[in-house]
Formats: sequence, structure tokens, C-alpha cells
Amino acid sequence: MIMEEDGEVYTEKMVQYHREISKHERQLKRDIIFNRRRGILGEVSDSKKQIITSKTVLTILQKIKRKSKLTDEDINTLTCAFIQNESNIITFLNADSNLGLQALVRELTGVSSLIQLAVAECFVNMSLGNHKCCFKIAKSAGTYLITHLQGMNLNLKVPCIWALGNLVGSDIKTWKLLNSQGLLLLFLELLPITELQENVIYALTHYIKIGFNELLPSDFVSVAKSVMELNIFSPGVMWILYLLSCSSYCDNVISEMINFCLDVLINMNGYSVITTTAAIRIIGNLVSEESGRYAEIIVNNFEKIYMIFENLIKSENCYPHLINEIIWVIGNLVNHPSFIINEKIQSINNNVKQIELMYSSAIR
Repeated sequence: MIMEEDGEVYTEKMVQYHREISKHERQLKRDIIFNRRRGILGEVSDSKKQIITSKTVLTILQKIKRKSKLTDEDINTLTCAFIQNESNIITFLNADSNLGLQALVRELTGVSSLIQLAVAECFVNMSLGNHKCCFKIAKSAGTYLITHLQGMNLNLKVPCIWALGNLVGSDIKTWKLLNSQGLLLLFLELLPITELQENVIYALTHYIKIGFNELLPSDFVSVAKSVMELNIFSPGVMWILYLLSCSSYCDNVISEMINFCLDVLINMNGYSVITTTAAIRIIGNLVSEESGRYAEIIVNNFEKIYMIFENLIKSENCYPHLINEIIWVIGNLVNHPSFIINEKIQSINNNVKQIELMYSSAIR
């Protein structure tokens, strides 16, 4: 009987232990995602020193209601509160007559550059809320965040870019609201500024991904040309070029990337998995172009594709999805609608069959 009781206690303790581990892992995962979306603003390390509840947020809202001015401490508390828990964002935004938002907007449009910067960072964290929260933020603060992109304060532009990137990345309704205010043109004007490039690429990635079906052909071409002119192929740049390659309007601009993408795949150990994945997908999208002019380049360089695939299959440290991505590229070649490409495929048919055999053996 004692042994049974001990066993039950032990089981309960183990269940509780695993619950705590799972909770900790979920929190770590959430922190990684949130800190990634804060970009070069850095992690909010202080947010874990004190748990900030909705009660604290309500206290600050009551202070605003009494027409008291927000202090630096209030702004910092809200910044930490918003990244800790989404319920804190919802509580703040549900205040009567947008009381909290109006108070922050007043500080964002004030005369103190230091307070403006602190509030802009607060908006970065607030924009990590759900799509309803983001739409409410965009309606109240979007115009002012966009206005700061046209200002002279470079430091202030950074959090404003990230906040706007998070907002346009929330859903199409918010995207349309901000896009109607000329956001794309401003992003493209800021893109050549070295100190802001990483930030603008982040925001543009969200902008393209959410607004893909709303963009005009000229918008696609403008973004593609602006990004290509940077002549920088960081993981972020490569990913946005992949997104752009999903539109046939960008084919002529991005086709210059084919040989570079092949070089990335041949020397993939020197590149990140994001860059490598983007390179394969750019090739796969360009190969799909109906005339076959880009597919022909790949067919003529098929020995490189064969070597890349063979290296992936033999590698013990290979990301499995890269093998499937190469198979997708080959499938686009084999099933190409162009008669000329179909004829050329016959000349590499033996290599294609070898790849099929290697792939079949690998997935067994």
C-alpha cells in the first residue's frame, strides 16, 4: 500500500515536472519568435525580471484617464507588458475611447526625441498582437509612424519601420489601410540607406507576403529592381527575391540570379539554409516560365543539378526539405509545357532517371 502511494506521488510529481518543462519550452519558443520580430532593437531582457499583469496595465490606463502624463517608467512598463502577454495588449487597446492609444500617439508626436523613440519601440511590441489589435493600432498610429519615416531622425526610423512591418504582416485589412498611405514608396526610398537596409528588407518581406495578390505589376517590378540594385544577397534579401520570383512580372529582373543561385547550391556549405532554400525556389519558379528560356538554362546546366542532388543525398547533415525542393525543380522541368524543353529533356533523361532512383531509395 505504501509503495502504491509512493508510486502515485511520484507519478503526480513527474506529470507536474513535465508540465513545467512544456510551459518553459513554449515560453522560450514564444520569446524567440517575438525577439526575432523585434529585429535589431534587441531582446527585452528586463521583461522577465518582473511579471506584468493586466492589472498593472489597467493602473496605467487609470492614470491616463485622470489626465496624468505618461512617465518614462510607464512607457517602459507597457513595452515589457506587451511582449510578455498578448492579453496585456488587448487590455490596453480595449480602453474606453482608445484612451491608451491616444496617449501614446500624443507622445509619439511630441517634441522629445527620446520619448518618441521609447514610444516607437512600445509600438513595435504592441504590433505583435493579433490582427484585430494591429488594425486598431494602424488606424490610430499608422499615419504618425509613416510620417516619421519621412523625418530626419535615423534612430527613430528603425522602430517605426519594424512596427509598420509587423502591422502590414498581420492581415490584408491592415495592409490595405497602410498601403493606401504610400507605404511602399517610402520603403523603397529608405532601402538604399545602409543603416536601414536590414530593417526595410524585414518590413518589405511582410509587405510582399501579405499583399501579394493586391500588388500591381509595376509594384512587383519596382521592388525587384530596388532589391537587385543593392547587390547584396543576405538571407533576408534572398528570401524577398524568392517571394518576388513567385510573380511572373519579376522574371526579367530576377532571371539575372540564375547563375548565382546555382553557385549557392554548389557551395551550399558556405551559405545559410535560408539562402539555400531561397536559391532553389527562385530557380524552380523561373523554370516554370512558359516560354522555356529560363528552363533551357537549367537544362544546359543539368550536370550541376545532378551533382547538387547527389551531394544532398549523400550528406548526413542535409536538411531533408532541400532534397524535396530539388525534386520539385526537376518536376517543373520534366512537365514543362514547352515542346523545345521536352525535346531537350530527352538528352538528360538518363540523369533524371538516376535522380529518381536515388530519391526512391532515400525515402524508403
